[in-house]
Amino acid sequence: MRSALFLLTFSIVLTLPLRAAEGLTNPFFAFDNGTGRDQKAPPEDQAELVKRTGYAGLGFSGAQGVQETLKALESRGLRLFSIYVARELTVRIPALIPPCRKP
Repeated sequence: MRSALFLLTFSIVLTLPLRAAEGLTNPFFAFDNGTGRDQKAPPEDQAELVKRTGYAGLGFSGAQGVQETLKALESRGLRLFSIYVARELTVRIPALIPPCRKP
């Protein structure tokens, strides 16, 4: 009896986040560090994984391979939600330096 009560309680607790998410209308996307970016997986494979796991698209990092990734996503009805690109601010670029200074 105690085991049955535990299983029932555990089952309810596990489904609470799913029930809460049912009302959400915002799309949920994967970030490419979880789709094989570091293992050098091709964009086609990453897009297929995103589609297979039910995400609405992908967040991408870097400036290379954007076109190939976009093509792979769009061919599966997925979206590219973001592109993260790092910029080194140690080089003095007049357009970037003034807004970065504190008054």
